[in-house]
Amino acid sequence: MARARAAAKSGGGMDAIEILKSDHREVEALFEEYEEGKDQLDEERKEELASQICQALTAHAAIEEEIFYSAVRNQYGGCGGSLDLRRGSVAL
Repeated sequence: MARARAAAKSGGGMDAIEILKSDHREVEALFEEYEEGKDQLDEERKEELASQICQALTAHAAIEEEIFYSAVRNQYGGCGGSLDLRRGSVAL
C-alpha cells in the first residue's frame, strides 16, 4: 500500500481509485493468509497479521475519506443532491 501511495504522490500515475483497488487486493491477501493458516499459525504470527490488517484498513479508510470521497464531493456535492458517503448513501 505504501508503494501505491508513494507512486501517486510522486506523480507515478496512480490515481485514488487505483490506490483503493490495490489496497483491497493487499488486505484480501492478508485475510486469506490468516484464514488459510489460522489452525497452523502460531499466536505471534496471527497477532502480526491482525495488526497488519488493522493498519491497512485504517490507512485505506483515510485514503477513501481524504482523496476519493473528497473528489466525489467536489465533483457532485454542489448539484443539488445529497451526498453522504460515510454512510454509503448517495442520492443525486
